[in-house]
Amino acid sequence: MIKDMNLKLAEIGKIKIGKKGEKQKSKNGKEFRLPQKNAYFTITTLERDKNGDFVKDEAVHKIIGDKPKELDITFVYDDIDLNFNTAYQYYTGKTLQCMGDGEFGEWKNKDGSSITMKDCGKNCKYFKNNQCKVSGILNCMLLNKNMLGGVHKFRTHGFNSVSNILSSLSLIKTMTGGILQGLKFKLTLSPKYCEVEGVGQTTIYMANVVYESDAINLIQNALEMQEKRLKYSIDIKKLELEAKQLGNALTYDDPADVEEEFYNNNNDTDIETLEKELEEKANSKEIAIEVEEPPVKVIEEVIEKPAHKPQVKEEIKPTKPEPVKEQTPESKQVLELRKLENEFKRVNKSSIFKTICKDYLNALGAKKLSDLDNMTLNDIIKTLNSEFSVDKETDDNMI
Repeated sequence: MIKDMNLKLAEIGKIKIGKKGEKQKSKNGKEFRLPQKNAYFTITTLERDKNGDFVKDEAVHKIIGDKPKELDITFVYDDIDLNFNTAYQYYTGKTLQCMGDGEFGEWKNKDGSSITMKDCGKNCKYFKNNQCKVSGILNCMLLNKNMLGGVHKFRTHGFNSVSNILSSLSLIKTMTGGILQGLKFKLTLSPKYCEVEGVGQTTIYMANVVYESDAINLIQNALEMQEKRLKYSIDIKKLELEAKQLGNALTYDDPADVEEEFYNNNNDTDIETLEKELEEKANSKEIAIEVEEPPVKVIEEVIEKPAHKPQVKEEIKPTKPEPVKEQTPESKQVLELRKLENEFKRVNKSSIFKTICKDYLNALGAKKLSDLDNMTLNDIIKTLNSEFSVDKETDDNMI
């Protein structure tokens, strides 16, 4: 088998709750298609029609209906990140400008280099301005598709949907003792009435993953799944480790699809203007960054220079020389001991020096002689200097 190939389960279809709307023209004559949300799921193939839209999977819809609001699904792994990859993403046109995990973000420069951004997530300026959005990619198998070896992917940039799915999977995984793979779930779509600034009261649709039964049934099914794994020697942890090593958790959006389906491109500013605006903001103090190793391109801060002022010569006052401290008996003792230490080191007789110091400490009435054998020479010197007071007569007689 090829060793350096990035193996991952193939995407065999898409689960969508939105599509690209009709073509419109901006004030400067550019054509665009506003994203349009639906109140139901649509299963598509990976083929596109003449308009560039994904083709609806009619075979699946004959089973699940034309406009289903729930789908029967199951997962390939127990690991939540492998089943539902999430991140904060900031697009400029069809370019993924920045992506982060809520703590740090990776900002892409034009030259291909990257910069680590602080305050990723809710504290980020672009998130507050609704320019950076959460992204969630759910990898699942449709039970009605009856096909192994690939997954359908549901992509969402809705904060409520991402939060719902993460919370639900975390709760269910806790109740089952860590098991998600193989259990039957439902991917649901439900309405929520909310107040939108500038729009008023409106209805949004949120996705969620639920288990359609009670807690006892959930635990029983999880135990049965665990017994099957033991019976057939299925090591799910090993499979998950291999999947992470092969990069299966790193699932990214198609920038072109994201820009057309999830972002409103109805502005008269083209991509170059947007990039210029971002560069100007990056050159200000609005973005806090930390450069990773190896060194990458650093965004320089613009520092406003103060107005020119005439220089005033300050009168230099003469400084008084500090008085020379008289050498104390303790410091003199240490100097003499260091000379003695270096001499014994030179002839590789450090043990003799320790013996002499031990006798010296004994003469001073030291109480911690048992620790001396474990002390370094520097520790002995510090002990002599800090813990014992040596008078001039003792100093002259001992060395």
